[in-house]
Amino acid sequence: MFVAPDRVVTFATRTGDDIPRWLAMLKGVWLALASGYTGSTGIPMIDQLVTRGGMASMLNTIWLIITALAFGGVVEKAGVLDRLITPVIESAKSAGGGSSPLLVASVIGTNIVTADQYIAIVLPGRMFKSAFAKRGFAPVVLTRSVGASATPTSALVPWNSCGAYMAATLGVATFSYLPYAVFNIASPLLAIAIAYLGIRMPKASGSHGWCRCGPRALGIALRCSNGENDGNVETRGRIVSVENVVGRSRRARAAVAVLVLAAVALLPACQRAQEAPAPEIRPVRAITVGERSGGDSVALTGTVQAQTEVNLSFRVDGRMIERSVQVGDTVRAGQVIARLDPQNEESSLQAAKAQSSAAQARLVEARNNFARMKDLITDNSVSRAQYDQAEAMLRTAESGLETAQSQVTLAQNRLSYTTLVSEVAGVVTLAGPEPGEVVGAGRMIVQVAREGARDAVFDVPARVKDAAPANPRIQVTLTGDPKVTAAGTIREVAPRADPITGTFRVKVRLADPPAAMRLGSTVTGRMALARALAIEVPPSAVTRSDRQASVWVVDPKTGTVESRPIEIRSSDPNRVEVASGLKPGDVVVTAGVQALRPGQKVRLVEKRP
Repeated sequence: MFVAPDRVVTFATRTGDDIPRWLAMLKGVWLALASGYTGSTGIPMIDQLVTRGGMASMLNTIWLIITALAFGGVVEKAGVLDRLITPVIESAKSAGGGSSPLLVASVIGTNIVTADQYIAIVLPGRMFKSAFAKRGFAPVVLTRSVGASATPTSALVPWNSCGAYMAATLGVATFSYLPYAVFNIASPLLAIAIAYLGIRMPKASGSHGWCRCGPRALGIALRCSNGENDGNVETRGRIVSVENVVGRSRRARAAVAVLVLAAVALLPACQRAQEAPAPEIRPVRAITVGERSGGDSVALTGTVQAQTEVNLSFRVDGRMIERSVQVGDTVRAGQVIARLDPQNEESSLQAAKAQSSAAQARLVEARNNFARMKDLITDNSVSRAQYDQAEAMLRTAESGLETAQSQVTLAQNRLSYTTLVSEVAGVVTLAGPEPGEVVGAGRMIVQVAREGARDAVFDVPARVKDAAPANPRIQVTLTGDPKVTAAGTIREVAPRADPITGTFRVKVRLADPPAAMRLGSTVTGRMALARALAIEVPPSAVTRSDRQASVWVVDPKTGTVESRPIEIRSSDPNRVEVASGLKPGDVVVTAGVQALRPGQKVRLVEKRP
């Protein structure tokens, strides 16, 4: 409610209820308590932590508690436990034994029989109440003994309500976590040890008749003989020396303390000894790397592309009604590619022709009027101004006709632009809008790779680019069929590296490429480099994680492996040339690399130089 209130509101209103925010908060808490909550943070660990079933998921445990209480009530009412425990108590009295071990055993037995810790607390406590009172112990001793043995051991019984709840909550069987429940096992043992040692065993206020010198924690009823200080103690008809009793008591206490502490200390130690697995030593094959004469050639993978690609587009905008080619189709020069709806352009052409006809009529009228004025001016029948005006009208009509004819020509051109015709021959590599779409002028309709020259395009690392000789000859082979080859020369090198990969785009012009090197084919280019010493490893030794190549290197002193990142200069199916990351003398694993982990011990099956 305080950390993520929006999640509570969303959880409460997931059914579409439109309620106030405060009511949604209350409803969300109530629903989570009743039916539980399922986390959806996107983090599996947090989702598993906050996902719970609420009270509804605890009904099985609640029914188990109710059933156990009912069963325990029937057992107590029928006097079954009383008949079982009373003879044990009487035999303990007659034998002079202690009550605390019997109480602990009775509590554990009740936990097993009645399957509920509450019954295991109430019934044995009530049955042993009189026994502890007769021995003069305060009620807190009985309460402490019952609590130390009932509650901890209830979680160790699979059919007990506490054991069932713990197993369901932890998702682990009771007997699986039992060896790790050190406190649950040690608690009843410590209760017995405390009783034997007499540690913090207070007496009831009415027990002044009991002797203070005897080992009362053992539950032995000792009385001083008539209050006389003669050094003897009377116990059930026998006269025992106080010194002997105290000595035996001290030795018994020390022995029990040593046994209990040893049992508690050895319990987890034995468990750890059983769980400690023997270190796994994995057999591997390895080689000792060294510098060899390498760098004679480098091989890179690229693709075949057309040297020139043309984007065909309309010169006017409109709605496209037809496109006659698709990706992969071969086109020829002059072939119709697509058409636009010509209705608007046809209307514009008709309007331009009408204006041209009107301009033609005005020109004829102006010519006739000028011819009349020319005859009249010779007879001085009209003024010079009227003559000049008629001449100007003629010039205006001629200009208007030229303008109208230009508009007709422009309208005719725009009408022809509604048909897209290819000016080059080649293959369609990319298609744009589909028929029915409204396209603008200049928008790419199709992309055509022009026939003729082809390039092999490679992404070259900076190290290889810097090591390349001047004007190198490139041998290009088809990756799928190495028999198909072509020679090439570098035509273009990108001046800027790719911001993501850090490589430079290099275009190699292919001389007379065979027909099998189609556009888009994968090719391998090989280029000779200056000879230099280099470290080579088999391709099987290289692993990749997050685009980082690495190898497993064996430490000869400890026999363990570590993952070491490397930088690859070049590679082919038979070898990998390492630019950095290894030094001569390193032992590199070549077989079994997928099953290794850092620090794992290995055994070299075969080590080659």
